[in-house]
Amino acid sequence: RSYSMLSRVRPKQALPAGTAAPVVAELDAHRFDDLYLAMQLKFRGSSDEVTAKSARYLPLLLNNDGLARGETFLDIGCGRGEWLALLKSKNIACRGIDLSEAMVAEARARGFDVAAADAVAYLKAQPDASLGGISAFHVVEHIPFFDLVDLIDEIRRVLKPRSSVERTRAKVRRSPRS
Repeated sequence: RSYSMLSRVRPKQALPAGTAAPVVAELDAHRFDDLYLAMQLKFRGSSDEVTAKSARYLPLLLNNDGLARGETFLDIGCGRGEWLALLKSKNIACRGIDLSEAMVAEARARGFDVAAADAVAYLKAQPDASLGGISAFHVVEHIPFFDLVDLIDEIRRVLKPRSSVERTRAKVRRSPRS
């Protein structure tokens, strides 16, 4: 199954003569975006399935006075935009960021305000106390420890007082030993 998904990944792009090394790094950083999108669909579920699973977190936000007043909620690692869809359904102003250009394209196609960005870099560009809430579902397990410390510091800086932070982590299933 993994091989068939790999075969759908776009081939590595040839670089024009004289192209600088940072362009190579940028191309390499996104060459598996389509594979990741296919894996999300296969193993995590359709957008409708993920939206239904995510709905359990909405009650945590519905009593947030800042969000009720229109403060913006940021979804870090927004993927295809399932959580953004739920936030919008409750009239919560929101936007998302994701490293995957394929995920950003999917979320934008659904009409969401989404940017392709590194979380720490994006937050560093935001003013102090500028966000009413932040979520980072299934993000923490992908971040090296010291980068995670930077991310938490930036989250604390940009959140307004008494704002919400929602996060989950991947569940690890252990195989029975034989």
